[in-house]
Amino acid sequence: MALDILGPFPVTTKGNRYVLVLMDYFTKWPEAIPIPDQEASTVAEEHMKSYEEKMSDVQAVKQQIRLQSQRFDELRRKRLEEFMKGFIVIAKKLKEIYQMLTLGGDAEVELVDQSDPFEGGIELSVRPPRKSWKLMRNLSGGEKTLSSLALVFALHYYRPTPFYVMDEIDAALDVINVSIVGYFLKETTKNAQFIIVSLRNVMNELSDNLLGIYKINNCTKNISLSNVAKWSKERERPEKDS
Repeated sequence: MALDILGPFPVTTKGNRYVLVLMDYFTKWPEAIPIPDQEASTVAEEHMKSYEEKMSDVQAVKQQIRLQSQRFDELRRKRLEEFMKGFIVIAKKLKEIYQMLTLGGDAEVELVDQSDPFEGGIELSVRPPRKSWKLMRNLSGGEKTLSSLALVFALHYYRPTPFYVMDEIDAALDVINVSIVGYFLKETTKNAQFIIVSLRNVMNELSDNLLGIYKINNCTKNISLSNVAKWSKERERPEKDS
């Protein structure tokens, strides 16, 4: 810190005669303080004490900033560790599930920016059976559906959710793929409840409970069926016996 006293000057209307100039070497910011008409050294000493107290407060604040910065860096490190731990598990499970849904395809999920995963996001690319690798945006409607479902199921494997609501996830799928997705939901996700809006008979026949909504005489009606899958099997049994 630099200190200088200018004066004496003619006494002002407020009784000041000197000017104390202070400059912090760190901030390079000068401060001018008017001094009353008295011994300059006495006034300078008082202002010096006041300045030192302020500087002590500044140092305390700087120390708090350093501590908070260290804590923030530690939280960022832990966040990255948790993210990468989950990312590795999800990426592996995504590959397995996509292979099951497509009967032989392959899928990869990659970080756009390896140095900062949270800034760049992720990119999903798949290789449908007997086809080349493609990014998600270059897939057909049915291929996008299977890829998206594989990712959802991989996320469900890593961090299960009690129930899901899905709206016509089978709209872009052919009958075979609807059946594959339906059986996958029924057999591998028994730790969650799925509420699915569907217009496909195959998906409806695989459901445990079916709620139908229809309109008659400008009024909305509903009908519900329980144990639909069991009823469907019993209905097919006489056909097989015959």
